[in-house]
Amino acid sequence: PLPRTLRSTTVQIGGSAIPLNYVSPTQINAQLPTDLPAGPARLTVNPGTGQTATANFLVATAGPGIFTYGQDRAVATHADGALVTPESPAERGETIIVYLTGIGPVAPSPAAGEASGVDPLSRATLPYSASIGRRPAAVDFLGLTPYLVALAQANIRVPDDAPSGDQPVVVTVGSAASNAPLLRVR
Repeated sequence: PLPRTLRSTTVQIGGSAIPLNYVSPTQINAQLPTDLPAGPARLTVNPGTGQTATANFLVATAGPGIFTYGQDRAVATHADGALVTPESPAERGETIIVYLTGIGPVAPSPAAGEASGVDPLSRATLPYSASIGRRPAAVDFLGLTPYLVALAQANIRVPDDAPSGDQPVVVTVGSAASNAPLLRVR
């Protein structure tokens, strides 16, 4: 499980410490609890120096975000785990795995800071869809990546009519659309 204190730093929402994944002088990666209700929330950061910082923010039911690398390329892999790149593009009809965050509630839901399991898989409970090259793309699975904490994946079939070249990939969960990073299609 992820710790609730890392490098003397704690982050709290509504007075409860949340799991931390990474802490540096300029960045903190923390996991919002899966049972955090949508609406206003207050975040407090205590870096262990005696000074705290607070921020108010709105929690959305879902806010998908596809991870990127390089110049706005989607973090996606082929079935064998190899990264989809301009040199190793996705093929029409191929199922690729796109990695993202912010998919909203899942069932079953692992405890905050705990890795998801594999039997059963933690699947998204809100309606979802995807597109590649502005063409609807079938989603075979949207849920948490097994054995990892809070990382989601979408197993997406590249449409047979997807245009070739660099194409935007978008995952929509509920009414929230993700960013649209590029994916090379051949």
